[in-house]
Amino acid sequence: MDSLSALELTINLKAPVLISGSVGDENMVASEDYIAGSALLGAFAAAYLTKNKIKNLNQERNEFIKFSDLFISNKVSFLNGYPVTENGKRMLPMPLSIKYEKGMNQDAKDEFFDTQLTNYKHKTGYCYIEPDTTNNHGLVFERLSVGKQYQFHHQRTNQSVGRSATGEIFNYESILGNQIFKSLIVGPSYLLNELKHLVDTYGKIIRLGRSRNTQYGKAEITIGGMQDYNGEVAYMHNKDNDPHILTITLTSDIILLNDNGHAETNIRLFLMTLGFKEELINSLLHQKNQDIEKIKSYFRTKIVESYNAAWKARTPSHTAFIKGSCFKFILTKDEYEQLRIPIESILKNGIGLRRNEGYGRFVVNWQCGPITDKAVNVQISKPKTAPMTVQDIFKRLIKAQLIERTKAKAAYFVNKFCDKSENKSQPTSTQLHKLRRFARDSGNYMFFHDKLEQMPKSAKDRLKSIKYSEGSIWEFLNSDPTAWLNFVDAKDFMLERKENTEDANHTERDNLQEFLDAADLHEMLNDQALHNEIFLVFYDNFFTLYDKKLKTNSAEAQEGNND
Repeated sequence: MDSLSALELTINLKAPVLISGSVGDENMVASEDYIAGSALLGAFAAAYLTKNKIKNLNQERNEFIKFSDLFISNKVSFLNGYPVTENGKRMLPMPLSIKYEKGMNQDAKDEFFDTQLTNYKHKTGYCYIEPDTTNNHGLVFERLSVGKQYQFHHQRTNQSVGRSATGEIFNYESILGNQIFKSLIVGPSYLLNELKHLVDTYGKIIRLGRSRNTQYGKAEITIGGMQDYNGEVAYMHNKDNDPHILTITLTSDIILLNDNGHAETNIRLFLMTLGFKEELINSLLHQKNQDIEKIKSYFRTKIVESYNAAWKARTPSHTAFIKGSCFKFILTKDEYEQLRIPIESILKNGIGLRRNEGYGRFVVNWQCGPITDKAVNVQISKPKTAPMTVQDIFKRLIKAQLIERTKAKAAYFVNKFCDKSENKSQPTSTQLHKLRRFARDSGNYMFFHDKLEQMPKSAKDRLKSIKYSEGSIWEFLNSDPTAWLNFVDAKDFMLERKENTEDANHTERDNLQEFLDAADLHEMLNDQALHNEIFLVFYDNFFTLYDKKLKTNSAEAQEGNND
C-alpha cells in the first residue's frame, strides 16, 4: 500500500451544527459534541458531485471509480473534527482513566498512574496532552468542553401559515456556532490532492449535519499543507523502563467483527486485532502474579447507528468501543518489541469497520505518565445572548408571573378599601363600572388620568372621601399602577424558587442566573406594550373585584339584619 499523507482540515462553524449520533425519537434530537467524519465525508462527496455535474454515477464508469476511491473505499479516511486549544492544536477525546475530584475542575489525575482515587469522577470533553518539559516523567494537560444549545421548533404542514396546525413540537440540541474544530483527511497523496483541488475550486463554505438546508450546518473550511501521516499523535516509545508500559487510547469509536461477522466488544478480540499473539493475550487476561497488574482497562460500549440519506434508510447497527476508552499493559522488553512494529503499521490505517468515516482510530503511549501540572479547564465562550426561541420562552414565563402579581396587587387594594373598620363610604356599582370603562377605553395610564380629571366635582369628592391607611381612592387612582415595574429585576422571578427551596442546588441556581444575564431580559420591562397590558389587567381586576366585594359585604350585612 502507498505511504499515507494527511491534510489538516480546520472547520469554523458559522452557524449551529446538529450532528445526530443515533436515530431515535423524532421529537428530541440530540447532537454529538464533535464533527463526525461521516458528516465531513458526506459534505465533500456532495461538493464533488455538484462541481463535476454528476447526476448518475452508474452511467459514468470513470467517475464512479474515482468517486469510490475518494469516498466509498477505505483509501481515504475523514477523521472526526475535534475542538482546538487556544494555540490551535487539535484535541482528542478525554481518556476514561483521567478523573477529577468530585466538585472540582482542577488537578486531574490519571488512574493509570495515580491509584486509590476514591472520590474522583471522569468528566467528558476533550483534552490536549504533551510531555512536560520541566518534568521528565510528567505530562502537561489541557481540557475543554464544547458549547451546545437547545432550540424548540414546530412542524408546519402548511408552509404559508406561521404556526403548527396540529401542535407538533420537537427539540433540537446542536453545537453552538463560532467554534473551531480540526480534522485530518488521511490517504495517498494523489487522492488528497484531488480533495485539495476540490476545495480550491468549489469554495470553502460547506453544510454539515442535519437540517442543513435551514438555519443549521453552515461552516467554513480551510485545508492546510500535505504532511506525512504516522498517526494522530506521534508514537512515544518507552525504551528505558523494564517492564515496559504500553498504553492505547481510542480517539474514535471502534467497530470490530468476530469470525462470524458480528460486531463484538471484548478485550480478546481487540487485542487480536492489534496484533497481540494468543500466548501473550492469555498471559495478560489470566495472570498468575497478582502483585503486578499486567492489564488495566477503562472502556465503555455503545450502539452505533446512523441514517443514509441516499438510501432513505437506517444503516445496520453495531456495538462499538467508544472513544476515550483506554488500556494499559505492562510488558517485558521482548513482548514490547514484538508488538511495536505491527502496532505502528496498524496505527496508520486504523482498525475495524467504517474507517473512511473516521472510525477505528487510536493512539499509542499518549498517556505515558502522571499529570504533573494543574489541569486547565478551558471553556468555550458562551454566546452574548441566549437563543431567540429560548429568550421568548423566558419572556412568556416572566410575563405570566408579572400578570399574576398584578392580579394579586389588585386584590390586596380591594381588601384595603373594603375594610369596614376604615370606610363607611363606598363608590356605587355604577361608578365602578364607569371607572372600569374609563380604563378599558384609555388603554394606558396617561389617558386614564386625563379622563379622571374630566369627571364631575361631586364624583371626585366621593372618591376623595373613601380612604385607607395610605390615602384616598382618588389619590390611589391618580398613581401609575405600572410604576412598580421600573424596580423589578426580571431574574428575580426565575431565581426566587431556587432561592427559597431549602435543598436548593446553588450550582444550578448560579448557572440559571448566568443564563438569564446572557438572555438580556431587562429591556422587556421597559416595553410600553407590556406596561399597557399590566395597566389593563390591574384596573380590570381591581374594579371587578371591588364591585363583587361590595355586593358580598352588602349581602352579608342584610343577612345579619334579618337575624
